[in-house]
Amino acid sequence: MRIQLSGFALLACTALVACGGSSGGGSNGTGGGARLSASEAATVMTQYDEAIAAVENGDATVATDASGAVSMSGYMGFSIEEEEDEIDALGKLSMDVDFDNGTVSGTADNFALFDTSDEANPVKVSNVSGALTVDGTVTSAAIDASATGHLSDGDGGADFDLTMTGNVYEQDDALMALGDVEGTFTTDEGVTETTGGGFVAYED
Repeated sequence: MRIQLSGFALLACTALVACGGSSGGGSNGTGGGARLSASEAATVMTQYDEAIAAVENGDATVATDASGAVSMSGYMGFSIEEEEDEIDALGKLSMDVDFDNGTVSGTADNFALFDTSDEANPVKVSNVSGALTVDGTVTSAAIDASATGHLSDGDGGADFDLTMTGNVYEQDDALMALGDVEGTFTTDEGVTETTGGGFVAYED
């Protein structure tokens, strides 16, 4: 299977609540460096609507008074259009957000591909190697960072040059970073396209 990387869209990973089933902030519920299973990916997707609602209805508010250094973990997701299949990638995001020094750093890795033609029952297709390096700034609660690196499923891949923009929110006395991803990717065949997606991470 060759990754065509013709699309890059947010995959059920925006403002989601903890994957262990809690409706508040905190642990992302998947633990460590293991890639998500199909059932865990399904949990992420089914919580998407609830998470978006938390931001829209004010349950999660911009954390304008945040201070100190905070370690956060969560997800980055995107869609890979491959012929007529709906192939989505979901990886784990780890970030250190230092409000006092105004810096953001981290990694998005442990990606896996899922056939999400039936969103309630995703099927794991393959693991993805590589990682994206996160580096940028946080001003008050606003995040502006880059995510760059190479991702491949073994048959093909692409170099990503992405920008992450968003905010840090407070929900149930815990911090959550939420935002958009956009930029370009260049495939191993040398084709460059524009792209977009999203990310979310919770205070550890």
